[in-house]
Amino acid sequence: MKYQGFLLFTAARLVTTFVNVVNFNHRKRANFNMNSGDIFSESDYKDSFDKSKMRFFRNTNTDNALYKLDKWKEYIENNPSVYPESSLNAINTGSQFVKYPDLIVKNINQTLYILEWQHSVKARKKDLFADVFVNSKKENRKLLISHMIYGTYSKSGVFTIYGITENPENTIHEFSIHYMIYALQNKLRKHKIRVDTNNLKYWAHGIYYFSLKNILKGPDGKPAVD
Repeated sequence: MKYQGFLLFTAARLVTTFVNVVNFNHRKRANFNMNSGDIFSESDYKDSFDKSKMRFFRNTNTDNALYKLDKWKEYIENNPSVYPESSLNAINTGSQFVKYPDLIVKNINQTLYILEWQHSVKARKKDLFADVFVNSKKENRKLLISHMIYGTYSKSGVFTIYGITENPENTIHEFSIHYMIYALQNKLRKHKIRVDTNNLKYWAHGIYYFSLKNILKGPDGKPAVD
């Protein structure tokens, strides 16, 4: 019996080792392993919001992220007179980052992060039933993703943002990227992680970067972004 137990233990270790090797070999294709101590590993349950009614959620499901981007793209294409071409370009480029992490993940010390800025908003009559939930106060609410952030986290303690895509539906609610970046900085600062926005210079003609640089200022009057 002891010998059989040893064989079973050895076989289990071999399987675990094989799985780890496979995950390592596919790291460059999609490094989406959720770390046990991940800052963003909060529940995606619709009613798990705090009093702010907003949160950052790390989407580790590439198919799910692409599905959402496709829905946003479809919405924009059906309303060409409402949204500028840059909105569509942002979605197309963001989809490429999701499909091909190597575009922004430069080495094995970096990990791709797709962050959703999620909000619990009041449900409207025209919202689909599948999008609506009833919270603990018996209120009809909807989970809205106003923005999707594409970035990398480096073991050196830097979170680099390469792009931001806005949900076309956010024109109704108008959640601001300025507060989003401010909230993200505060959240990561508690973990001694710095937010680097320099690469936003090359995203959407630098509109987000220069807007953040001019508006987001700290107590000393200096820009709050790099």
